[in-house]
Amino acid sequence: MNSKFKKLICVCGVMILIGIVMTVAGIASGGATDGLKKVDERYDFISLGYDHLNQETYNLSDIKSIDINYAYCDIRFVEGDSFRVDVTYTDDMPTPDVTTANGTLSITEGNSGKTGSLLNMEMFGARTRWPEILVTCPRDAKLDSVSINSDYSSVILSGTVSSKTEIRSESGDITLNGTQPGELSVTSVSGDINLLNLTTTGLNINSDNGDVVLSGTFAGNNVISSQNGDVEMDSALSMEEYTINIDGFYDLEVNGSDFDYDDNIMSGIYEYVGQKATNSLTINGGGIDAELRFAY
Repeated sequence: MNSKFKKLICVCGVMILIGIVMTVAGIASGGATDGLKKVDERYDFISLGYDHLNQETYNLSDIKSIDINYAYCDIRFVEGDSFRVDVTYTDDMPTPDVTTANGTLSITEGNSGKTGSLLNMEMFGARTRWPEILVTCPRDAKLDSVSINSDYSSVILSGTVSSKTEIRSESGDITLNGTQPGELSVTSVSGDINLLNLTTTGLNINSDNGDVVLSGTFAGNNVISSQNGDVEMDSALSMEEYTINIDGFYDLEVNGSDFDYDDNIMSGIYEYVGQKATNSLTINGGGIDAELRFAY
């Protein structure tokens, strides 16, 4: 038995033991729910989902750029009638700091000294959540840039129009649906990347372990790098409008035709130059499957 596996067993054992102790303590304190609430209030390092919930709303105007830098949160963009930010967080979490300057909306972790609970659990119907950031953008708004930088966040954008968009989330899933992000850059270590119904002027995707799914009109230079996650792309443009270069150990399917690495492709390279190629697509992968569909 290797040392990593031993550590995993020890961690699992500790978690189970904590759960048993918490349950017994809750029942002994006058019922499971009331007892767990008392434990939640007393110990800062653990959250059982009973913390007090804070909600704040900021009404804004004349926003040209949005910059979010928050390590642990869920981020969502939606369409609405005006610019607005809604933040939701519990007492043990850093207070989101929402500021505007020179047309830039910035959302960061406030300097409150709070870091959130080390151990987050949900028991007996209680809810446990990261801070939530909801950004509402007017339907006719055209932003200069959107930048989101996070460690463990799920990111969902819909309806946003921007000249440039950059998103980085180490572990959370990243989903864009029905947006026009302009030049789009997306980086994820373990979360899935879903880019659906998009119109882009350039694309740069880096994914270590998550799958990458794309659909829309992808113009300009498009680079997709995936170490372990599969790639599925559905482009509204035809193959004749692309120069295509694919490198890696993979099984490749293009418009229903299979190109298996083991059988057909020397050194794992697939190349295609369309007769009307004004755009490019490059896929770099290791041990992945790629499925590409283009309009005719």
